[in-house]
Amino acid sequence: MSDLEAEATQHNRMRSRQQQPVRRATVAAFDVSSSITRNINKRVQIMTAETSRPKVILLAGFPNSGTTIASYILGQHPNIFATGELYGFPARQLKPLKVCSCGALAVACPFWTDVAAALMPLADASAAVRAQAVYASVCRHSGRPFIVDVA
Repeated sequence: MSDLEAEATQHNRMRSRQQQPVRRATVAAFDVSSSITRNINKRVQIMTAETSRPKVILLAGFPNSGTTIASYILGQHPNIFATGELYGFPARQLKPLKVCSCGALAVACPFWTDVAAALMPLADASAAVRAQAVYASVCRHSGRPFIVDVA
């Protein structure tokens, strides 16, 4: 075997050794991910059985830090409803030209107009009472016990 062939063989062996930890890390990450999903499902069952009050997961972060995509990912769970930003609801969300994710104009979306209608009797209530009413209305209309709100 020439020096060039020996060097190529040694280089290939080193590359194969370097790639193995990456494969193991991928498998480990998958195991952690499925473990997290199992834990979430277990906690959802326990918390749903405890009370019918809405559970709010508030994701707060700097702009462009990933809170929106994190809420979309969490919203894929069958017991979690991702609302987007509910701060200032309904004035900020139900603007005339804003389009809802269902494709309708936000002011004509049946889901959000029903949620907003639940707030009408609470016009003079405190912000905390109104926020609780929004969360309860979203849970009632979505049929999901958990809400992800982004701030």
